[in-house]
Amino acid sequence: MKNILTILTVLSVSSSALVAGVANVAFGSTADYGGASFLNSTSVSLGYFSGDVFSADLSGWNSLASTDADSTGTGVFMGSGQYDTASASGYSAYLLFSDGALNGFVTSESWVSFVGTDAPAPPSTLDYSIGASYTTSDLTTYAGAGALVTVTNGQGTDFVGGYNGEGVSIALTAVPEPSAYAALAGILALGCVMLRRRA
Repeated sequence: MKNILTILTVLSVSSSALVAGVANVAFGSTADYGGASFLNSTSVSLGYFSGDVFSADLSGWNSLASTDADSTGTGVFMGSGQYDTASASGYSAYLLFSDGALNGFVTSESWVSFVGTDAPAPPSTLDYSIGASYTTSDLTTYAGAGALVTVTNGQGTDFVGGYNGEGVSIALTAVPEPSAYAALAGILALGCVMLRRRA
């Protein structure tokens, strides 16, 4: 009997260790209203930076969960689920969405850092989500090199082109390089010179 109790104790401790740091994640889903639509994106990842040092060029990035499927033709919806965040405990939570070489980041004061919990404690305070009540004022965005991040209220979930008026859409677009602006200015200047000579 004593041996059985010892085995059960070891098993219970082991199972607790396995689920330490479990968190609920729901950054938007095609099945739910009021999520977040990530436009012009080919992937969405939840993660943190080593040493909690943010880097727009992804140095030290650690992904905890990711979604690569383009389910709507306009962007990516990261489905709901439970993820182990034990390795990220104490670090800031970021959402990375990318399209080729372009990267954008989203974070929120309401879920700014990861914390852990051991079973059987429920992860009630470990909800990292962008829901129907979220607006631009709830989110902080960062853009990688050559990118622009735009958050729009009331366009959370896109049902075949029809927005439901809740949540937010987060768009990632390319910003022209300074050299492109210089080339455009040169063309305009050349055009002005040619017009003057004609006159």
